[in-house]
Amino acid sequence: MAEAKRTMFGIFELAAETFRVDANPVHQWREALPKNKTQHKRALEITEIGQLLKDVDGHGGNLQTQSAFKLMWLTLARPSEVIEAEWMEFDLDAATWRIPAERMKKRREHVIPLPTQAVDLLKTMKVLTGKRQHVFPHRDDRTKPMVTAAFRQMLHVLGWSGKFSPHAARTTGSTRLNELGFSSDWIERQLAHAEPNSVRRTYNHADYMKDRAKMMQQWADLLDQWKLGTENIVPINRENVA
Repeated sequence: MAEAKRTMFGIFELAAETFRVDANPVHQWREALPKNKTQHKRALEITEIGQLLKDVDGHGGNLQTQSAFKLMWLTLARPSEVIEAEWMEFDLDAATWRIPAERMKKRREHVIPLPTQAVDLLKTMKVLTGKRQHVFPHRDDRTKPMVTAAFRQMLHVLGWSGKFSPHAARTTGSTRLNELGFSSDWIERQLAHAEPNSVRRTYNHADYMKDRAKMMQQWADLLDQWKLGTENIVPINRENVA
């Protein structure tokens, strides 16, 4: 469908430029045409989240790949931000992860609060790779970070190819956290999304660090519950919700 829309748009754009039609009608059709829905990029349901995490736990593959995948879910950071993480970015005592601007999509430093589950995971990795630059070094060249292909390979082995993309962890987290009633400002800041309103972006520099720390700890606790098969989605402390 996407290719057909691009082809039609190109044909009518040329026709408009050569005065064969008055205007490109595809502009008007765009909203009427069905949007592309890629299954593996949709938000997972609670039971699916639990099953995926359970499957990853039971995967007999590389512990490093499993740990990187779990850290992605515990922080909702982008896959590339996780696999390229360096030890110097973490303060495990303060439970924070400070990703430098050059590694961020928006070229702005991003500080992520770490739930206790993420701190424990990183302490385990520290024993294994703490002397390396990267938390998750490449399998063949330990001076380089691992690659996202490791995620895809693991998902393929587990039977999740075509049903889930690593990038969908962020979509899933955003959807479920909004369902839980957390402030959209906290969620958007956790995902390092830019404020779409230029005026609001100018005046709103709040980082919501304390609020995000509480939110992500409850998110991590929920992931543990869902992995055990508990489907409750409202065990949060309402005083933490804006």
